[in-house]
Amino acid sequence: MCLTLFVAANAADTDQPTQATPDAPSDSAIKQKLVGYWSSSRHAYLNKPNGISYMVSGTTTNQWNVKGGIYFLDAKPYDIVSLTDNTFVFRSRENSNLTFTLKRCMPSDIEQMKKYCGDWFKAHR
Repeated sequence: MCLTLFVAANAADTDQPTQATPDAPSDSAIKQKLVGYWSSSRHAYLNKPNGISYMVSGTTTNQWNVKGGIYFLDAKPYDIVSLTDNTFVFRSRENSNLTFTLKRCMPSDIEQMKKYCGDWFKAHR
């Protein structure tokens, strides 16, 4: 299943949610899809349903949320460019040149991480 959202950024009011279109997924549907393990080119992250995101094997934590179809990371708004089962692309509303891509971690990736970061996994179940 592919979920693609197109939103228009208003430079004067960048932290306000955009109007949802009738066929746009609900915030809760987007949140459900974002829960789990994701990786960038540098780190892996665990998004928990309670809105906390942990960097795997690190001490960095962030708050995440979705409101009005906008992704928020530590209260900074990001447009959701696309969200599929395996890829999440989001763009900064403060600097449109900043686009981020996360890939869902496959079960084999998670098992590999558990081998090297066992204590971290025990602490973040």
